[in-house]
Amino acid sequence: NKGIRFTGRIHEQVVFSGGRGERRKSAITLEHLGYALDAETDTAKKARNQKLLERMADENPDNAYAHFTLGQHYNLVGRHTDALRHLLKALNLDQFEKEMKASLYNVLSETYSKCGLPEEARRMAMESVDLEENQVGGYFMLFQLARGGKEWDAALSWLRKVREKNRLIRSAGWHIATDVVFEEEKLNYTEAEVLARAGRNDEAFLLLAEMINGGNTSPELWRKTLDAALAAERWQDAEKLAGSLFQKDQTDFYMLDTLGKIYIKQQRYNEATQVFEALCAQAPHNRDYRDMLGRLQAFTRAVH
Repeated sequence: NKGIRFTGRIHEQVVFSGGRGERRKSAITLEHLGYALDAETDTAKKARNQKLLERMADENPDNAYAHFTLGQHYNLVGRHTDALRHLLKALNLDQFEKEMKASLYNVLSETYSKCGLPEEARRMAMESVDLEENQVGGYFMLFQLARGGKEWDAALSWLRKVREKNRLIRSAGWHIATDVVFEEEKLNYTEAEVLARAGRNDEAFLLLAEMINGGNTSPELWRKTLDAALAAERWQDAEKLAGSLFQKDQTDFYMLDTLGKIYIKQQRYNEATQVFEALCAQAPHNRDYRDMLGRLQAFTRAVH
């Protein structure tokens, strides 16, 4: 069996057991789809696991893996201070090979962050990526910490590192068994969000528009791209997007209202008036629509 044996108390500990075996490339991928547990069953499972993991750590106080998995469990149930104590114990025992130690640093980084200690969290994440550069998790923690500190340039730099390593792992495989990977679309959304927060609205728009030009028809994407176009004051692009979205759902008064306001920004007051006349006909009691129509009509009379 190539030396593989299971010595843990819960099945999630199989990673360490599997790590003892001989590694070979395979064309087979197993994807864990998670659990469809109701709240009561999930609570019972966590309580059972906690007893088993606490007993394992008590019986094996010098076993780093026992403390590591107990720390992970405490994080899962919100006991971050307890998690930190056991994770640091695992680190101090210094029993892990490179990949597992990098994983431990990542969990420590997340735990320090949840304890409100961002500098310690950053230090742990840096230890992780220094130890194993071909991973996603450590770089993602560095991105999260920079975003949390509103360090937008640093956040973008780390996010692009996440993207680089994400593509590498998808093509060449994991270096850390517990690492994470992301869909490219998710990373695009995240980068656009950070660009917008950094005030780089034009870049955010272009990134999202590229996804639309690639054939993505997701209504969520189109709305996010419209928001980016509005923020970047790209009125022609915003008009096309709002018009297309309204054509897909002509009961969407918000989209028609947005289109009318885009016409105002373009000084196309006659078209804006027609839009708000239509909105008032559909929603005669809406004060915002009536007020906007009144202002447009007054402006038209004044200029003529």
